[in-house]
Amino acid sequence: TPLAYRLSYTSIDLAPGSNFAFSGIVEIDLVVSKATRSITLHCLELAVHHATLGGQKVASVSTSLKDETVTLSFPGDVPAGEAKLTIEFGGKLNNQMRGLYYSDYVNLRGEKRHLACTQFEATDARRAFPCWDEPAFKATFQLTATIPLPDGGNFVAVSNTPALETSEFLRDGCRFKTYKF
Repeated sequence: TPLAYRLSYTSIDLAPGSNFAFSGIVEIDLVVSKATRSITLHCLELAVHHATLGGQKVASVSTSLKDETVTLSFPGDVPAGEAKLTIEFGGKLNNQMRGLYYSDYVNLRGEKRHLACTQFEATDARRAFPCWDEPAFKATFQLTATIPLPDGGNFVAVSNTPALETSEFLRDGCRFKTYKF
């Protein structure tokens, strides 16, 4: 059962001509009800690159398109009790208004641009990050988003809660801003 999610989008590619790829890390505080060697959660149109649970690295990852799930198997038993599940994942923004998607707009200079949006109602969060995506699984969320600040760009990240903290940094000669909600 999930208790809290700490979701961080580390890269969202919205550049003109891009492939709309995104990557992130989700840390989930959870309660393991009984010792197990596998955990199944919702995940659709995402790739799991790496995962750990209770200090154990994932041994194998299997997906079910029919059930819209991913099963993470571990080499040994994960004991019952509280644990932290960390998953590194990636995907592509869609244009279906589901999960993490892109939308187009025209700026003041008449140029077509893209922005990233979320739609998590019903069962759409599983397209944005691996999670337990059903109303019965209530948990708290903390979101961190890192966005590029191209020359002269004034991009911002917005949420339905105020930003708790922001910071700017340089990486490979490009400016970025991180928002924590």
